[in-house]
Order: sequence, then C-alpha cells, then structure tokens
Amino acid sequence: GFRTAGGHIHLGNSDLFQDSKGILNTVRMLDLFVAIPSVLLDQDITQKYRRKIYGHAGSHRIPDHGLEYRCLGNFWLKSPRLVELIYDLTAYTINFVEKQKNKLFWITDEEFDENVDQTTFCFGYDANLLQTCINTCDRRKAEKFMHIVNCHLPKDLAYKIEDFSETNFDFYHEWGIDCLDS
Repeated sequence: GFRTAGGHIHLGNSDLFQDSKGILNTVRMLDLFVAIPSVLLDQDITQKYRRKIYGHAGSHRIPDHGLEYRCLGNFWLKSPRLVELIYDLTAYTINFVEKQKNKLFWITDEEFDENVDQTTFCFGYDANLLQTCINTCDRRKAEKFMHIVNCHLPKDLAYKIEDFSETNFDFYHEWGIDCLDS
C-alpha cells in the first residue's frame, strides 16, 4: 500500500534546453541548488523510500515544452511559501546556468563532444557524494553541501531554506482551507 507523489518542476522553452549540454548543465545545477535544499525541507520520513523508486538525483525528462525536473517529492506543495521558495530557487538556477556560472563547478572537454555526460568533469564538489546524498535523503551530508549552496545563493533564499527546514507546515492552514468537522 505504499504510494508516493512527485512534485516535478516543468520548465518552458529556453535556449538552455536546445542541446544536451544545456540540459545537463541545468539538471546538475538543479541538483545542487534545488534538490540539496529539498533534502532538508522535506520532512516526510517516507521520502527515503520514494527515492528508491524514483526521484533520484538528475532525474529529468525532455518534453516538447522544455525540461521536466523529476527529483523532488510533493512536499513543497504544502505551502504557498514553499512553492515560492522552490520557484525562486529554480529561477535562480536557470539564471546561474544562463550566465554560465556552472563553470565554477563543472568543466567540459570540448575535444570530445560525442557524449557530453562522459566529457564533463566536476571539480567544485564531489558529484558522486552529492548524488548519494540526494538519493538517500542524507540530511547530514545535505547540510555540508548547503555550505557550497549558501556561498552562491542570495542571502534571503539561504535564510528561507534554513527557516523553512525547521518549520512544520500545516497544509490546510497554509492554503487557508477550512476543515469543517462533521
């Protein structure tokens, strides 16, 4: 009887999504700037089990409209404040990649252009550890990665992540839904 729901992020057409390099750069940065904070923000204890089935680091699809990032669960739909935070983190990430700041972490060997995934190298953090952190929902490791994230995020977003990771959101209250007792 185990059921889960994803909270996938759909991104519209962008020049970033016109080739495999742009898609890969965007997904990798979404893992760092959105998925790592989500490990801290998602307080659902079943998130570990969901990620065994789907929602791994780097999970995405390429639909006609652009990019679908499939890593997050639906925790962020509990509150308009969480929706706004995930939106802002995603917008920040897109801007980060558009400005090619992903090169602070990743380098591409331009001589070998056939398989972009095998010709890019991460020197800014341990990419395998980041993947393991996301896939196992390791909060302790996520807190360490947040030091890297916080060096780049605007302070208001970093503060929101810290504040919201300690907040217990009540769906009905957050969305202003009255529950009538029957």
